[in-house]
Amino acid sequence: MRQRSKSGFMNQKKIEHILEKILQSNEFRGSESFCRLLQYLVKKSLDGDPPKESTIAIDVFDKNISSDHFESSSVRVYMHNLRQKLNSYYLNEGKDDEIRLRIPKGHYLVKFEPANRDKKHEFYKILIPVNIILLVIIFALLFFNPVNFNSGIHDYSTNSHMWNAYIHDDKPLLLVFGDYYLYEDRALNRSRYVRDYLVNSLDDFQALVSGNPGLAYVYQASNHTLLGKFAISCLHDLSGFFNACGKETEIMLGSNLQWEDLNRNNIVFVGSFKTLRLFKNLLNDHNFEYIISPNTLIFKDRSKDTTYSYQAPKDHATGQVKDYAILSRFPGPNQNIITIFSSTHDVGHISTVKYFTSTKSLEKFEKEYFPAENSEYFFDALFEVQGFLRTGFQPKLLHISNLEK
Repeated sequence: MRQRSKSGFMNQKKIEHILEKILQSNEFRGSESFCRLLQYLVKKSLDGDPPKESTIAIDVFDKNISSDHFESSSVRVYMHNLRQKLNSYYLNEGKDDEIRLRIPKGHYLVKFEPANRDKKHEFYKILIPVNIILLVIIFALLFFNPVNFNSGIHDYSTNSHMWNAYIHDDKPLLLVFGDYYLYEDRALNRSRYVRDYLVNSLDDFQALVSGNPGLAYVYQASNHTLLGKFAISCLHDLSGFFNACGKETEIMLGSNLQWEDLNRNNIVFVGSFKTLRLFKNLLNDHNFEYIISPNTLIFKDRSKDTTYSYQAPKDHATGQVKDYAILSRFPGPNQNIITIFSSTHDVGHISTVKYFTSTKSLEKFEKEYFPAENSEYFFDALFEVQGFLRTGFQPKLLHISNLEK
């Protein structure tokens, strides 16, 4: 059995070897449902028999697609997350694979393609109506009430070690905003979407229902996500800053990010640690670690061989917030640069983004901590932010550690 690719015919033995390597990877090992789904799709692709959602539901999951507890949307959720797992695999163990498996959106046939093939630029849509409304509001604010960025920002950008590579590089600049995972609750015979801070991916959701099989009839996987209110302020500051520097930006939700985007763009990510998704696979050797429960951020100062632990409490009665935010600047997989702003509360995102898009504070930081004229300085920094509700005060730098390129 053979499938034709751009590089010619590949025999079944080679395909089986490629598939087995993927199934034995850290990304797929232990994920029985996704292994079974990928094996099924590869077999159907080799047979030239495109499967339907109904056949996938029956053949892979032993479910009747017409039943109340397993709809066609569930198959689409599994497919979406299978693509994400493949993306994650190719960022790590499979980064040197010459042949890659790709499942185009809206299709169920697997394509075998050379890793170095050129792809036409794709435009991405933000799918959630609420997020679209937020973005419309943001751009309306930018149009009718432009950011008060003076001309000095454009002049300073030519000397800014932090952003110079972003502004003058030919690679596109992608702003990514982390969105939260939601699942569907039908306990009241009507649909509502639930945000559970312990459930941040389809894998987390499957763990939840597998521990209590009765929940599988009440809770359903979902394609819907939630974008935090921090995005309005952060997009306003970031897009205004880069536009003032003459650099165009593109915008994407973290849930839509693909491995191709991490190769093709310089990226700025803003979002909670719970929404890092693909970026988590790039942060294994960094100086910080986040623990969901209790809400704890750990920072490792390697120069002092010391580990620090911080918790970010929130006083719901008064609205007082103490947050801890990470700024991480590091090289991407394709001679590009990735910068991550991440914290646990909105005030951390808002304050640190504002700090690094303000000429005065940015210049002060670079003079004190950035090696002169070194745009390839990569580091992890931890800030403490005091705030009230979603209004933050000046971030206070607690730790900074350099990263080896």
